[in-house]
Amino acid sequence: MKSAPAPDETVYASRAEYVHETLRAEMRSGQLKPGSRVREAELAERLKVSRTPIREAIRRLVENGLLEYNNLGGLSVARLDRAQVSELYALRAILEGAAASLAARHATREDVERIADLAEACARADTPAAAAHYNNLFHEGIHSCCRNRYLETLQMRFSDWLSLLPGTTFSTPGRIEQAHKEHSEIVEAIRSGDAEAAHRAAHDHIIESYRIRLKMMFPDLPPKSA
Repeated sequence: MKSAPAPDETVYASRAEYVHETLRAEMRSGQLKPGSRVREAELAERLKVSRTPIREAIRRLVENGLLEYNNLGGLSVARLDRAQVSELYALRAILEGAAASLAARHATREDVERIADLAEACARADTPAAAAHYNNLFHEGIHSCCRNRYLETLQMRFSDWLSLLPGTTFSTPGRIEQAHKEHSEIVEAIRSGDAEAAHRAAHDHIIESYRIRLKMMFPDLPPKSA
């Protein structure tokens, strides 16, 4: 996976904000994977800043659940256990269902065509990573046409938490094709203005993703509902 573009330090209000956004970008791109060690000295040298903004950024990322300390005081990108994954997907199913429902009420013809194009791009992707990229854009596209600034803000926070999930469900054989069917159902419900159908299709899409995710991360454990 390609590294995330380095954020421009000059656009941030403080160096702590610059460090915070750099680490977020690296986690979202997969450059910093779950379990990766994070060391103050290395960050200070790499980002050319002092320890003070590093510590402030780390404090915020720990508070938001993106970084965690182990029993020995070492710092790393957080790993989610099964309960956390279940809680994350349960809330995501609610969020995506609500987003699709709002999109069915508010999306313009241009909005619908844009998300339909992203669904097709996901289906044509030649690698799981590319499919995951277009899938993310597809869901962001739905959120952007909800006409609800708070839901869009929550979606951004969710993107951070989802970056803590290793790999992608699109690496599962047949998932790209199945996801295309699910995406198409969501698009058609939004296109027709059927808020209830859009909610149901988006909710079910996330539950199926959750089922696959559990098999990927915890193959030896029995199935569990979201």
